[in-house]
Amino acid sequence: MAVSLYERVNEEIDIVSLVSEFVKLEKQGKNYMGLCPFHQEKSPSFSVSPDKKIAKCMACGGGGRAVTFYSQIKNIPPSEAVTELAKRFGIETNLFQERKDRNEKYYPLLDEASNFYSFALKNTELGHQMIDHLNTRGLNDELIDHFEIGLAPNQMDALYQLLRSKNYSVSDMIDLGLVNQGKDGSYYDVFRNRIIFPIKNERGFIVGFSGRSIDKNERAKYINSKETVTFKKSETLYHLSDARGHVINQKHVILHEGFFDVIASFKAGFKASVATMGTSLTNEQASLIKRITTHVIIAYDGDNAGLNATLKSIPILRSVGLKISVLLIPNKLDPDDYINKEGINKYQNLIENNLLDSYLFTYELLSKNKDFKKADDITVFKREFLKVIHNADISVINFYENKFLKDFGINLFLSKTPSPIPQKEGFIYHKIVNRAERTIDKVIVNLLLGNVHSKHIINNLDVSMLITKEQKLVYREIADYLELIEYNQINLNHFLENYTKDKTLYNKYITDVDYINNLPIKSIDELNKKLSDINNYKLQLEIEEYKEKLKEINSEDLKNLNLKKLLKKQRQKKKLKN
Repeated sequence: MAVSLYERVNEEIDIVSLVSEFVKLEKQGKNYMGLCPFHQEKSPSFSVSPDKKIAKCMACGGGGRAVTFYSQIKNIPPSEAVTELAKRFGIETNLFQERKDRNEKYYPLLDEASNFYSFALKNTELGHQMIDHLNTRGLNDELIDHFEIGLAPNQMDALYQLLRSKNYSVSDMIDLGLVNQGKDGSYYDVFRNRIIFPIKNERGFIVGFSGRSIDKNERAKYINSKETVTFKKSETLYHLSDARGHVINQKHVILHEGFFDVIASFKAGFKASVATMGTSLTNEQASLIKRITTHVIIAYDGDNAGLNATLKSIPILRSVGLKISVLLIPNKLDPDDYINKEGINKYQNLIENNLLDSYLFTYELLSKNKDFKKADDITVFKREFLKVIHNADISVINFYENKFLKDFGINLFLSKTPSPIPQKEGFIYHKIVNRAERTIDKVIVNLLLGNVHSKHIINNLDVSMLITKEQKLVYREIADYLELIEYNQINLNHFLENYTKDKTLYNKYITDVDYINNLPIKSIDELNKKLSDINNYKLQLEIEEYKEKLKEINSEDLKNLNLKKLLKKQRQKKKLKN
């Protein structure tokens, strides 16, 4: 089987030597540590692993394997990085089968079309009128050139005739969405009488176009290239290839709805700007963002449609592990209108001082215009808010339960997990709690000592079962650490040396012979059994709590209600055992 050049470069290059050209490294155990070259920091968090051949910042997520690291540090596409590294380190490129871009043959044709549109903008009477129009919208020649804006003239087949004169295939023109064939057999241009925005893929190749109508009476304000072999709208973000270096350096991306919003933000100095081209955000687009940053700022329009689009985008972005901030733009304006009306300085101040975290944005938006004296409004709010917050940490959920109680005087009980362990006296309670504490400790030891199922543990451990303060602190630090790294298990030395604030918390977990003798929990079935045991302890405690309540209750109605709850818990316990 042929080996790709990417794989060979990543495997053959000494990652420590490569990174040492840009970062001062010091050996710590098996790995090396240094100050991250991708963000400012005082304490080293950039880890280089010779064994895993990876160099990655545990704080900002920058770096990766050799090609990725070099691409980011030099601000060049991965395709250039792999070729440059191969030459520098003497890896013969013609000995290996590179991953060929199957669409490579189409790029010259698309470039030719883009050049035609650009020429028409700058060299025709209609083009000069459009340049004047763009100037009134704040676009100078430099911005027009950077974004390669063009014009599709108001002629039936101008592009077709040019491409034919250069011997391009008509079938390719049609396949790429540039030309169509009429019923009479003649060919005509798809884009006519429109301002043209070239759309590029991650590697910087033009893959399609979007055209904005010049005629105000035109029903379709924008039309995009159809889905083609090169262009998949759901898998593409406008301006991503040009913004890539700025995104990596600034540690965030600003996500817009439209082209002019990206251009306006770019003009205002926010060059890490991309757009979804007016479509709903997709999982593929979220994954594109995740590859180069951990933080996204949603800067959609400030009208109701933009706010609702933001609300829908949040769970998609969170599903790939992104930190999310939301920019609220006043007066229902979009970024382009706001900058043109209020100026660049106010927009810069808006981004610096008017960002909300996604939970607060959701809370404020969904509670707006609701009457919480009405049961229906409370039910609607709870249902909608839970859609966004259902996977949040229990501390976040508790915070918003308390906030809602403070703001509106209402208990919402949003937590998807059972109530915390009741603090009761008595032999049975202490016996169950002690067993639960011991089992949880064993699971935590497996997390620390590199269980390959660590992320499964984090995702399935009922955090409300954490009993001691130490367990809660340890669990939170481990969960945060695993979220930052791209592995599924902990490097204990790196974790203890560079991440935790209090190493003494971990002494009993890494020295207690009884715990370590129970390691490792190798199979997923055995691990799930431990997690099931923990849930079972919780049910046992709740059963004991209801038994105690039955002894204290005089009201028959309340007694029957708690008896029903007790029977339900006992059925759950029986089902869990089976």
